[in-house]
Amino acid sequence: MFLIDQRRLDYSASWLAEVLEQSLSGKRAATFPRLTGVPAYISRASSAQPGHADWMRGLPGYAAIFGPRGLPLVDEVDTVITGAGVIVDGTTPMGISTGDLLEELLLQETPKLTKADLAKLVYGDIGGILLEKEGLTSNEKRQLEELNRGWTGAKADDLERIAKAASPEKHPGTILIASTPSKGDLVATAIRRGFVNHAIVDRTLGERLKALAKESRSRRAS
Repeated sequence: MFLIDQRRLDYSASWLAEVLEQSLSGKRAATFPRLTGVPAYISRASSAQPGHADWMRGLPGYAAIFGPRGLPLVDEVDTVITGAGVIVDGTTPMGISTGDLLEELLLQETPKLTKADLAKLVYGDIGGILLEKEGLTSNEKRQLEELNRGWTGAKADDLERIAKAASPEKHPGTILIASTPSKGDLVATAIRRGFVNHAIVDRTLGERLKALAKESRSRRAS
């Protein structure tokens, strides 16, 4: 809904999935389940309201993809194509701005959570999953868990399962597409946590990832 409100429908997951379906099959499936109208993030205040969970489960597209009746489609997923969202002030010289999910999260959590507060907790998000920074306190980790529960898409367990089950003979698992060195720490963390099987990156991000790997080897050696 955030992207629709921003008049950026062509960036929504439902639209992208439909375009991909047409590219692969040459047609658009008449019954393709959609999440149009489903918010990508539910604030902590909203999720505490009575009946909220029942409302989400009652949406046909959400029920088909995430359950609870029958076999949810998310359990059948074997391949994910995802991007990486980071937190930035304004727009960087390379045109990178704060990720859409992060913008929606901040919009819904204002004024209790600022962009600076979120930047202290996470590197950004991979497929909607917030990836924490090192050295967080127990209170900060608890806050991060609460924020991750607000994401209405596939959870961390889903991404880990898909990545773990990947194989060259069957399916590629999780494919991450990202650019610019500002996403280096985020992508490196996602790889370490086992979320990513394949990364398609530009030269600048590739160089940053090599530098981070070299720093990591130096720390282990010392």
